[in-house]
Amino acid sequence: YYLSCSPSVIAENLDAILLDGMEPPQTFTPKATAPTLLLQDSKRVLQPARFGLIPPGVKSPPKPLLNNARVETLAEKWPWKLVLQQRCVLPMSTFVEYSYWGDPAGHQISFAPRDQSLLLAAGLFNFWKSRGDAKQLTMTLLMRPAGEYVLEHGHHRQPLFVKRDGIDDWISDQTLPWAKLKALLHRIVAEPELTHKLGPAMKPGWQKR
Repeated sequence: YYLSCSPSVIAENLDAILLDGMEPPQTFTPKATAPTLLLQDSKRVLQPARFGLIPPGVKSPPKPLLNNARVETLAEKWPWKLVLQQRCVLPMSTFVEYSYWGDPAGHQISFAPRDQSLLLAAGLFNFWKSRGDAKQLTMTLLMRPAGEYVLEHGHHRQPLFVKRDGIDDWISDQTLPWAKLKALLHRIVAEPELTHKLGPAMKPGWQKR
């Protein structure tokens, strides 16, 4: 995904405290360091996190990378069920998916809100500590079945976005059972009106994926 504004602008936009170590606006792919909004001492904090969750109890980053958490199985599957109470928001300007059907099939597609507002994706985080090292903040995106617009343009999944007035409820450090978390997501999920741009062509053989 991409960010078209600086972390300082995002922090001001989200009424958050900006911590040091932030990268300038850029493309965020797995293993990159991305601005992540979470709650610390009852205050919103925007700080850098590794894109790709490193779960509790592991000695090294897992393979494959844990950068997409299916919302349908959060309460059932490792490692998502271990970090359900560690919730964050990932600001983004656009997100990218591969198109497998329709007119744009065979290309990357960049989706953005039509009103150019900031997209607020739900995520989960963990402060991972390897032996002898300082703690590292890591995170993953929550992924949901695609909405109508993304589905029409060739992809079956997309990030789960939350409403602006649902941020505090989502990043709250309150321990909630899965039934209440599921109800919360249904209440705060956002359905932004999207537009798209055609990106680079996919590699030959994409039809077999």
